[in-house]
Amino acid sequence: MKLDAAEPLLWHGESVLLDGRRAGEVTSAAFGATLGAPVGLAWIHAEAPVTQELLDAAEVRIEVRGDALPPWHPCVPSTTPGVCGFEPERATIRIWPGPSTTEI
Repeated sequence: MKLDAAEPLLWHGESVLLDGRRAGEVTSAAFGATLGAPVGLAWIHAEAPVTQELLDAAEVRIEVRGDALPPWHPCVPSTTPGVCGFEPERATIRIWPGPSTTEI
């Protein structure tokens, strides 16, 4: 999840609301310097699998210090091209030991 603005920052433990009800929490977060906004991962507790269709149909909010803020396009991570979370241009793992880059 990514917030639309540079502030407030996400840390962890913020509630994730689906249609106004607490459904999970942010498990880890930091400021994404290349995105210019806070980003985080969240665990959503549900009886059925959480799908992209469920997130698209629900009103998703992250509760930060009492304010319910909308994230920018919440998505279920994927390894399928064309699906939210898949970035083929970043699919190569790079090790940066010094002046040269080694691809795995």
